[in-house]
Amino acid sequence: MLRASLGKSVPVISENFRKLYPSVLFPGKTQFIEDYGAAHFNAHVHPWSPLSWSGSAKTIAEKLTDENPVYMFSHWHPFFTLSQYRIIRSVKSLRPDVKIAGIFHNVEPHERFPFQQQLTRMLIHETDIPVVLSCQTENEFRKFTGGRDPVKLFHPVYDQQLPVDDRSTIRSRHGIDENDFVLLFFGLIREYKGLDILIEALNTISMSEKRLRLLIVGEFYTDTVSLTDRISSENKDQIHIYNRFVSDLEAAEFLSISDTMVLPYRSASQSGVMSDAIFFDLPVIASELAGLTEHIEHGRHGYIVPVGDVMALITAIQRISRHTDLPAMRNHIKELKNKLSWDRFSGELLNVLRD
Repeated sequence: MLRASLGKSVPVISENFRKLYPSVLFPGKTQFIEDYGAAHFNAHVHPWSPLSWSGSAKTIAEKLTDENPVYMFSHWHPFFTLSQYRIIRSVKSLRPDVKIAGIFHNVEPHERFPFQQQLTRMLIHETDIPVVLSCQTENEFRKFTGGRDPVKLFHPVYDQQLPVDDRSTIRSRHGIDENDFVLLFFGLIREYKGLDILIEALNTISMSEKRLRLLIVGEFYTDTVSLTDRISSENKDQIHIYNRFVSDLEAAEFLSISDTMVLPYRSASQSGVMSDAIFFDLPVIASELAGLTEHIEHGRHGYIVPVGDVMALITAIQRISRHTDLPAMRNHIKELKNKLSWDRFSGELLNVLRD
């Protein structure tokens, strides 16, 4: 069931991907959550097996038993467009009364993809209720539609599992003193996320002297050596690299022992990593990008810096690591967490789907 803040609920049947990317196109170690069994979800969709698409559509159409059925998909990359397009067309032919809704996490991909504009237009054309989650994706959407407006909501803050151990215990396990100030760079490591900019900024200071630590947590989807070689020899012991997929529980531990999330991105549509920071009451240092800082106020929830500005980034790090602003910032972020709650998001989404 999908429950709204007003107590309303509607039945929801989820369909997941049986596969995502072909191995040749996937730079990571695994595409699966290893401790999450397949029995927990329906996995039917295979995006690069055309012979399976009609069967997936039939399975979906058979489950649309409501009098006013809605088929809602999530879109984040044009690689999935052809399969989604064919499934939508088939579902429409089997259930002509169906309404198609799509949550466009990305309208334009972060990296170039063949025929991306044509593919995106095809998918948008089949979507009755397009939903975007930031002003950045809203503007990108309009470029594809000649001004047609999508429904703009927001990226919700998900309730997450809290760590079993306390902050001091977890810090001790990772060799971090309770008096160290911990910066966190979290999520898949891709070029557009600007880890190299952060490393360059930290190279300008002595991290041990300032009692700074940096946790780099996430699987590298770019050349690892070219990034790690940039770290100054003086700072190597202050930077902890966890180049792997981490479970939800382990992610919660890293978020709990950190003092600030750093997002020196070169581009952004919206950010699940920002959502993680908000849930754990972490102040942020983020690049000035519409899709990243839409809900973040400079000096209130952290600091916003110009994209690629190394000196502004290190100034923000030095300022926030003095601790004086942290208690107030954490309180302001708690208020933001309520504003961007999943409960509020689901209620607004349900209202959109019912209209």
